[in-house]
Amino acid sequence: MEIYGKDYALILELLNLKGDKGLHWYKLERLMMLIGEPLVFHESASQVVRELSDLGLIKIIRDNSLLSGKYLISDEGKKWLTDRNYSGSLARELLSKLVVNYCLQ
Repeated sequence: MEIYGKDYALILELLNLKGDKGLHWYKLERLMMLIGEPLVFHESASQVVRELSDLGLIKIIRDNSLLSGKYLISDEGKKWLTDRNYSGSLARELLSKLVVNYCLQ
């Protein structure tokens, strides 16, 4: 699991920033597309999400529609970030680049 640490941390940090509201799956995919999907060991955010869910680090909340659903960081996911000294800097750096690239030009 540690080899994928940066990819896991990025997604977990983004979800952690959203808190209890979670993040809609489409918004996460769109965000990763806009920032150029800077994943190191994975091809897509959905691949990371599946792995994080399998490990119990995130919760996937679905309702009756196939097009809905959101991701929430679990308490275990928050612990994973804390145990590895991730403080949200990966997510903040990426969001800053997004603002510079799309809002300040």
